[in-house]
Amino acid sequence: MERITKLLLKGDIEGAVKLTADLLGEYGRDFLDYLELMEGLSKSFNPESYHDPLRIMKTSLTAVMKKAYKNRDYEKIGVIKDIIQIIKDFEVEDDIS
Repeated sequence: MERITKLLLKGDIEGAVKLTADLLGEYGRDFLDYLELMEGLSKSFNPESYHDPLRIMKTSLTAVMKKAYKNRDYEKIGVIKDIIQIIKDFEVEDDIS
């Protein structure tokens, strides 16, 4: 988890995605598939300024977590929750003021 944090601190989203897919093992391919789908949807429905790779990554992880719940793979669920928390810590709220 520390390596994902370091990659995100550097701004290396692609590296964080690859490491996340590796950590997820059998769910890694599903994660990458969901990520690709969510990126396509985000680009088609939102202007470029609203494209948020961390939000897309979090959404993809949530979809994979649902699959892990169905399979009762509690070890991977814990890993996914930890990664989602790291992403939440990096998300920046929109400043409306």
